[in-house]
Amino acid sequence: MYPVSRTFTWNLVLAEKDGQATGYAVFFTSYSTWTDSGLFLEDLFVRENFRGHGVGKALLFWPRSRERRLMLGKLRPLMVGSCPFVNLPETHKGRWGDGLTAEDMKKCVWVKPEVVARIEYLEWTDGDHLRHSKFVGLREDKDAGGVTKEHAGI
Repeated sequence: MYPVSRTFTWNLVLAEKDGQATGYAVFFTSYSTWTDSGLFLEDLFVRENFRGHGVGKALLFWPRSRERRLMLGKLRPLMVGSCPFVNLPETHKGRWGDGLTAEDMKKCVWVKPEVVARIEYLEWTDGDHLRHSKFVGLREDKDAGGVTKEHAGI
């Protein structure tokens, strides 16, 4: 699969097998003041004789996997062998299992703090951790050096 055409408003992904078009997906990059950016699928078509073989699923998930590859391409050069933060590891797990201990840190892949991620979360805990956090995407419009912790009411 490869992008056939791309403008600022729409994307067309064409699936093919042995030089024959098997299906396509048309999607838009959208912007919302509520959710920032996202993808909107306009059309998904798979030729009848190729249905049931995963073509539609591949077309449906291609935009997400593409974004993931782009993100990894930005993070891979920033990988470092040890934690770049002075406040880690924490001495113990918190009440609900939060907290990053030395044992947990062995499972982590660290990057230099040079990119900004958008994280959605429910709240800050008393232990200064994010509760129910979810990665949304990277922020190209923010400089990592200027990012500070949010405070209530801001």
